Amino acid sequence: MKNKYLKILVVIIILVSIITLTANATTVSIKDETVYAITDYDGTITNLYVVNRLQSVTNTYTDYGQYNQVKNLSSSTLPDINGDIITFTESEVIKGGLYYQGTLQKDLPINLEISYTLDGQVISGEQLGGKSGLVEINISITQNLYSEKKLRDNLLTQITMKINNQAVTDLNTFGATTVLTGQLITISETVLQGENKTMTVSYMTDYMTLEPIVISMIYSSLSLPPSMAASIDEAPQGFLSLSTAMNDLSEGSSQFTNGLNVIAARMNELQLGLAELSSSGGQLLEGSNSSFDGISQLLNGSSEILQGLEAIDQGNNLVTEGMTQLQYALNQLDSSHQQLLLIANELVHSNIPSVKALAQGVIDEYMAIAMINGTYNAIFEGYQTNINGLHELATKYEVFHNSLTQFANGVETQGVYYEAYFTAIDETSFGFTLLNDGFQMMPEQSNEITRGQIAIGEGLNEAVVTITDLLSSFSGEEILYTSFVDSRNVVNSLQYVISTKTIDGPAQSEEIVIVSEKKTLFQRIKDLFVF
Repeated sequence: MKNKYLKILVVIIILVSIITLTANATTVSIKDETVYAITDYDGTITNLYVVNRLQSVTNTYTDYGQYNQVKNLSSSTLPDINGDIITFTESEVIKGGLYYQGTLQKDLPINLEISYTLDGQVISGEQLGGKSGLVEINISITQNLYSEKKLRDNLLTQITMKINNQAVTDLNTFGATTVLTGQLITISETVLQGENKTMTVSYMTDYMTLEPIVISMIYSSLSLPPSMAASIDEAPQGFLSLSTAMNDLSEGSSQFTNGLNVIAARMNELQLGLAELSSSGGQLLEGSNSSFDGISQLLNGSSEILQGLEAIDQGNNLVTEGMTQLQYALNQLDSSHQQLLLIANELVHSNIPSVKALAQGVIDEYMAIAMINGTYNAIFEGYQTNINGLHELATKYEVFHNSLTQFANGVETQGVYYEAYFTAIDETSFGFTLLNDGFQMMPEQSNEITRGQIAIGEGLNEAVVTITDLLSSFSGEEILYTSFVDSRNVVNSLQYVISTKTIDGPAQSEEIVIVSEKKTLFQRIKDLFVF
């Protein structure tokens, strides 16, 4: 009997539990969370609150969370707070959902640090307002490893700064995305899941002001079309093949550079040889000019000698003619004295002294004439031989002079050729010097190409890792949101908006912006990247 009652009691307890759980299930609301954080100039959080949008099929809205303060934004109904259970009971179901704000203290999934320098000196954001000079702002985002992993997975972060274009010069965003709209420059940087990044911006200003820096965070799981997803898996292997090919190319470029070094050395030797030949050519040309000057002087002297020989030859002809006439006269005188000699030989033995003396005088005269004639004949014969020799000398010297003239003309022509030849060598040497100077830079340039190819290969290897990690994020699976406030909440969406203080601007407004409608994932991503 006792067992029967015990069984009935157990059934009753189970039924009560089921009814209770069912009742609780109907009151648990689906929610959207938007986390707002107001920070100081350096990124330290000064105020953190969540705007919740609750949807329920009944007029009762239940949520979980340990808040410091709760405020109903949709009506004047006060919540029933029982520990960490917040319940709103409205007179009717609120179309579009019930909004309420809760203030709390909790770490975000990221750490934010902001630092400032003015003309290279560290300065606080509060002191920076109104200053002039070179301003540099560093916004550092790091992953908060102490926060829940579910809150860090698939988290995309966007840093946004807005600057008046007319108030700054020498703007440098160091690779961040820059969009100019009218007079407003919007600078943004995206931080991917698990990534740590610092955005740096520097510019010159005459009066430092800055609107709040905004850091927005949403959760995103990207997907690819099936046709693309089927082929994109091959991308890492393709990059590996490309990296291998790039390594082979860099090795070939290295060998090419070695060949260029050898050619450069040989070209340098050739250039030095041309320079030496050009210098030697100048000396040879100078010697050729000196030689031609000497030959010209020799030719002038030879011309004078030839003219003298020709004059002597002409004079000899006149002398020969006179000597021939004199020889003829001597021969005539000898012939006439031969008859007198016959008479004188008969009369020399005369007893008459005068006749004998006259005869002896004729005989002596004849002997003198004969001696003169013989001597003259010898002289004439010798002179004739001398004349013939001088004539032959003049004739042969003329041939020599003509040869000397041709040689001088040849030396002159050779000097012209030498001058043209060595002028061409000088021009060739100068042109080759320019060519060699340009070629000497080619090995280093080739080395730079090789280093660039090696860097590309290394970059491709890194790209394989990056792409592999990136492809892993293209899961296409729907995000299963975890509540930032309490894991018991059923969350439809979660996003974060962090805003810094204004530098030298109006006081930071903490007015809550209520999201009036539920947005799709694509719309939230679009809102994150469009300003």
